[in-house]
Amino acid sequence: MSQPHVTRGGTATVARSRAHESVSDSRRLLVRGLAIVGLAGIALVHLIEMPDTWRQTPGLGALFTILVVASAAVATALLLDDTSLAWLAAALVAAGPIAGYLLTRSVSVPFDHEDVGNWLEPLVLVALFVEVSVLGLCGYAWRVRR
Repeated sequence: MSQPHVTRGGTATVARSRAHESVSDSRRLLVRGLAIVGLAGIALVHLIEMPDTWRQTPGLGALFTILVVASAAVATALLLDDTSLAWLAAALVAAGPIAGYLLTRSVSVPFDHEDVGNWLEPLVLVALFVEVSVLGLCGYAWRVRR
């Protein structure tokens, strides 16, 4: 048996390149899948909180509704295609409730007077974990896209 002749751009280089592309594609697919699950988690946590939130603070309930719809729409967009716009939308959907959490826990706002200083509500901490995770996945996706 003879060994294949390996030259620059030869069979060994092509094989290594294909193996690297396969690992890279697998990582991108994993990150994309985790982001989709994370967006579903953001929607689910806020959906669970929505009935009580609508009763207590309708303005915040409306924002929760928008967030649930946006999370589902962006998860669907990421499921259908791996685009920069979908990743940007995912980052915005994850960053929005984090900003809202910091705002409503720091100062009284017209649509929520009751949460100032309430930093350790368990379901909110779960939501924060998922939102920060989605942001991290978006950052990774942006980095590997370049």
